[in-house]
Amino acid sequence: MPMERATIYSVLGVPFVFICCFGLLVVTASADTATAGSEAALEQQLKSIEQTLQAQRDVCLEHCGTSEACVEKCERAYRQRYENQTAHLVQKSTPPQKPTEQDKCPVCGMFVSKYPDWLGQILFKDETVAYFDGAKDLFKYYFDLKKYNPQKKPSDIAAIYVTEYYNLKSIDACKAYYVIGSDVYGPMGRELIPFEKREDAEEFMQDHKGKAVVEFQAINPALIATLD
Repeated sequence: MPMERATIYSVLGVPFVFICCFGLLVVTASADTATAGSEAALEQQLKSIEQTLQAQRDVCLEHCGTSEACVEKCERAYRQRYENQTAHLVQKSTPPQKPTEQDKCPVCGMFVSKYPDWLGQILFKDETVAYFDGAKDLFKYYFDLKKYNPQKKPSDIAAIYVTEYYNLKSIDACKAYYVIGSDVYGPMGRELIPFEKREDAEEFMQDHKGKAVVEFQAINPALIATLD
């Protein structure tokens, strides 16, 4: 059993959470096959995704006829699916950052550098970063960008990271497993406890009276509200 830390504390109608974490189409290109630091490989994968989705968009448009509403839906679906499929590739080239002593959580206002074991971060394509003192506040921000950062939209996000509970490393939030309802509290009380491996999350859930293990795409505002 891994050693625990000493410190305890809608594309249409699909939630925006899918923009970062869940592809609506199965595309063979993936971030895992990209060569780190290779711009040529990244460009090739992006082009492959674009060509595949354009072909499917064209099929969609053929069935629309003269319906402007149908055409708009096809175009919107194409744009959102492209964002879904390319997010992983962009994230691979966007490493996690380290907050300064002045950086505050935009949700609760606390200085995040005081809680490195709980650090979460959302990195945007313009190289700005929002830091959080726990996954709960990160999700609150993510689900309500209009409130916390009205200049940004989900498609502006380049990467999202949370801190793994056991090894304290920054991990891809979209691929993490989260335990909810446990007896382990973070700086802001009840938390989603992130793990890189499902087996670790399940063992932690058993040891700490957790209620469930959830993946990123299953998290929504209603679930987050149960943690307050």
